[in-house]
Amino acid sequence: MSTKTGTIVRFSAPVMIRLPLGQRWRGVLRLLLGAMAIVAAPAGRAATMYVSCNARTIIQVSSDGVVSPFATLPVNAQPYGLAFDASGNLYAADYGRGEIDKITSTGAVSLFASLPAGPIGLAFDGSGNLYASGYGDAQQHISKITSNGVVSPFATMPGGAGPTGLAFDAGGNLYVADYNIQQISRISSTGVVSPFATLPANSFPWGLAFDNAGNLYAADYINNNISKITPGGTVSQFATLPAGSAPQGLAFDGTGNLYVAAQGIGQIIQISPDGLTVTGIASGITNPQFIAFAPVPEPSSFMLLAVVAGSLVLRRRRRRSSGAVQI
Repeated sequence: MSTKTGTIVRFSAPVMIRLPLGQRWRGVLRLLLGAMAIVAAPAGRAATMYVSCNARTIIQVSSDGVVSPFATLPVNAQPYGLAFDASGNLYAADYGRGEIDKITSTGAVSLFASLPAGPIGLAFDGSGNLYASGYGDAQQHISKITSNGVVSPFATMPGGAGPTGLAFDAGGNLYVADYNIQQISRISSTGVVSPFATLPANSFPWGLAFDNAGNLYAADYINNNISKITPGGTVSQFATLPAGSAPQGLAFDGTGNLYVAAQGIGQIIQISPDGLTVTGIASGITNPQFIAFAPVPEPSSFMLLAVVAGSLVLRRRRRRSSGAVQI
């Protein structure tokens, strides 16, 4: 491909490029290329997903569909929404006991907060506050819970609402799936509620998830499909699931695949980024409800600076001023 300053050549395999560099600077180049590989490596989600199940358990599902137990909640627990904090702790909305449970990376469970009624959806904002939808709350509150477990009302949904799934957009607005009135509501950072999108008649939205482009996806529990909603509120059908799937939770991996907890058929389903390929990756799960991926730490700026700084103290060697560098 030609540019104003030269030609870009693409190779299908590693090549040997001869550069007019001294030994010291060849070493610098190697280290810089290594640093760039670290920074450019795909960030995003861990390969293991976590799934809440109605049998008061949280399970792990690997990328190749292997299921293993992770945590067991107290008696009468009924876990739904899941969300990770920045430290890697997992939080579960316990609808059965009206609580939020905190689960460490080793699977240890403790009470984090008690709510007025049974929560369904969970989502963290950028400041580390947790939000929960009160499906069993007579006032249909969305609750805000600080990192210390202090609970306060954040917003009140319209009369007759049935808030379920929650998701934040990049601008800090909270989106709520309203199971009872077939719509998605948007709540500003100050708690102002407004309609965002109206779904087709007889839709029953449950889980929500955003892709990297800012499109919102909603699981239709009754009609076994996934809706896609643009940032402007335009609704279209994204994917059709097998009959009886009863989809609930949604989550994206780092490569744009959407995962669905198909409660009705006991499966975790993977949907390709274009919505055309629907594949069951794990089965035999007892009432899977919601899904969450643990965040992968981003490489720090300090790591890159350390690599570059280290390259600048390489010993100077007397070599020819040209050499071959494999990149």
